[in-house]
Amino acid sequence: MPSLPQAQPLNQWFPDLVAPCQSVYGPIRDYRAQLLPGEQAAVARAVPNRQHEFASGRLFARLAMGALGVRDQPVLAGAHREPLWPAEIVGAISHSKGEAWAAVARRDQGVQGVGIDLEHLGRLQPQLYERLFTAAECRHIEREGPALATSLFSAKEAVYKAVFPHGQRFIGFQEVELILDLGGGTDARPFRARYLGSHEPNRIMEAGLGHVRLCDPLVFTVFVLAG
Repeated sequence: MPSLPQAQPLNQWFPDLVAPCQSVYGPIRDYRAQLLPGEQAAVARAVPNRQHEFASGRLFARLAMGALGVRDQPVLAGAHREPLWPAEIVGAISHSKGEAWAAVARRDQGVQGVGIDLEHLGRLQPQLYERLFTAAECRHIEREGPALATSLFSAKEAVYKAVFPHGQRFIGFQEVELILDLGGGTDARPFRARYLGSHEPNRIMEAGLGHVRLCDPLVFTVFVLAG
């Protein structure tokens, strides 16, 4: 069996992150033997690559929960393929081109939502910008360049994952406008989200705070709802 990656506090990656989150990051491997019974059923008919993705994400999530003192238990999938966490846990899982990442936090430590996203720089084509970003964001990308486009896309994915358990409704890319300035560096950068849609429960995103970190060729993003 491949060696297992270790959990670590998420603020080691994002020093300004106050929320007590644990995360596990590493390469996607064939961890299917580590799946628990309910997890196995969720991907029983999937192709092997998808099974490896799923198994890595679920194993990493359970390792991260273990670092928070939560007993080993399955992380099942909901109707929208979202992870179904134990009642005391909030968290998210992300995959990108052979890498997997999971992050979790405890509700009783003041965290009401966690979203993460992992992307490879340069994956977005400019012809997609108008569909994914608001006019203000497109102007910002024109000034700052394509790294910002990948960062904004990743940040919107992280926002969606943190907010969906509260709103239980799809959030379109044009419904979220982000305030993010990379500042020409690779250090973790904070961002805020503004909700432009009409589903009031989704407005909780405006109370959250996110962070983006560029580690070429990857973009790591976390968005946390504290309360």
